[in-house]
Amino acid sequence: MAIDFKEFEKMNMSNAKNKIFEFLKKEKDKAFEYKELARLLNESERTVNAYLSILKSEGKVLHRQPYWAYNRDHSEDLPLTSKELGSKVVPSMFRYEGNGIFVFIHNPKVKLNLYGSIRSIETELNKHGLISQNMVGFYYLLRKKAGLLNKRSNGFNVNNYQNSAIINNKSKNVSLRQALINLLSSENKIFDLEEIYMKIEDFYNVSDHQREVDNYHYPLIQHEIRANLKKLVDEIVISNISRSKYRIAK
Repeated sequence: MAIDFKEFEKMNMSNAKNKIFEFLKKEKDKAFEYKELARLLNESERTVNAYLSILKSEGKVLHRQPYWAYNRDHSEDLPLTSKELGSKVVPSMFRYEGNGIFVFIHNPKVKLNLYGSIRSIETELNKHGLISQNMVGFYYLLRKKAGLLNKRSNGFNVNNYQNSAIINNKSKNVSLRQALINLLSSENKIFDLEEIYMKIEDFYNVSDHQREVDNYHYPLIQHEIRANLKKLVDEIVISNISRSKYRIAK
């Protein structure tokens, strides 16, 4: 959304970026919605939202919709050079070493354990001043390369996981629509969209075509999931609690 040029100039004059960062750093035991931050800091919501995105790209704050918080793993002395600070990365920049471990080609000290959750991977990237423009797609493609797509990412040992109870494959021979209903009905909680992306394979047989990615590295299945979720919300089968958060309708 466009803003007035006077407001744009005010954003620069107010030094809001540092104000936001210092406030979250001081309140590092809490997380805030951007509207609340705007009220507490006496800044416009647009200004706060814009600078929060910049701070996230620098690895200084964390975002868990709808909350923002100080990134405790952030260090003022980042291991990468200032030129590399905030560098955007793509899967092709990482070399697979086996056992779920990927190494950043430009800095072998940066290692990602793809047995970990998407949150842990994002945190590790941010710690080294690295960001992914599409974290879900980045995580998905690396796990695909490592052959981990059908393994849970809860930090479990793979052997333990393989021995654990999993959903019967017969139950996965359903439509994507029904699979989404089954997934959202499986736990009495609110599901984040990213979690739905990761868990849908427990309930649905994703085809090779659906695993292919678009020009922005998003798996095609994700577009289908969003379309089906919208229909289910319109039919009042599920509820859209807030942006990107869903649960089965009560």
